[in-house]
Amino acid sequence: YRSGTPLQEDDHGTHVAGTIHFMAPDAELYDYRVFGASGQWPVDEAIGRAILQAVDDGCSLINMSLGGPFPSKTIGDAVKQATAKGVLCVCSAGNNGDGDPLTNEVSYPAFYEESLSIAAIAKQDGLPVARFSSSNVQVDYAGIGVDVISMKPSGGFQKMSGTSMACPHVCGFIAAVMTSDDNISTIRKRLEDDFALDIGLPGSDPVTGLGFVTYLDWEELNEHFQKMAMRVPNKALAF
Repeated sequence: YRSGTPLQEDDHGTHVAGTIHFMAPDAELYDYRVFGASGQWPVDEAIGRAILQAVDDGCSLINMSLGGPFPSKTIGDAVKQATAKGVLCVCSAGNNGDGDPLTNEVSYPAFYEESLSIAAIAKQDGLPVARFSSSNVQVDYAGIGVDVISMKPSGGFQKMSGTSMACPHVCGFIAAVMTSDDNISTIRKRLEDDFALDIGLPGSDPVTGLGFVTYLDWEELNEHFQKMAMRVPNKALAF
């Protein structure tokens, strides 16, 4: 949908796709390029068209490691159409955070109610929230998004940080565990009931949503962290 920039410079998408592949190696990946110096359509329309094409191509999930501060009718309508056809849009929450959970930093398409909005945490002592990770009432879950190692177009690997890196961790996880019987409602319920550790305030919070998406339970996570000489995050408790 857009082109004109060498992939060696525009390497963000390759890194994202690599993470999904590592999380779900058996998943079939479709790539839709919506950025670049030139193209037949403006970026918003390119994104909207790519979403609809992914639906037509039979994709079950759409990873969108992208965003901006203002809503786009074109993108919003495409997300709604995808959702209506049973395709879940997993989106990066945004990188405009200020470290204050009481402020709202909004990014679209993650802020649309239909989207699954993913915040970023670091694989460090206590699983801290990345300072850049945007907080708002639409954040659903958190994934690892700091110093993530993945592929680069010229071969080899590189580190990147951002909610763009957290998003494919969660999208790839969903791809790995979903079944042919799943739909958007069952996926959301399974994430909440079986695969989310509440690392923030009890229940949903504007920083990590319903929690860190992982196949580990608290005991297994603690054992894993101990092997790496790291401190496990505090389990959220309600009083």
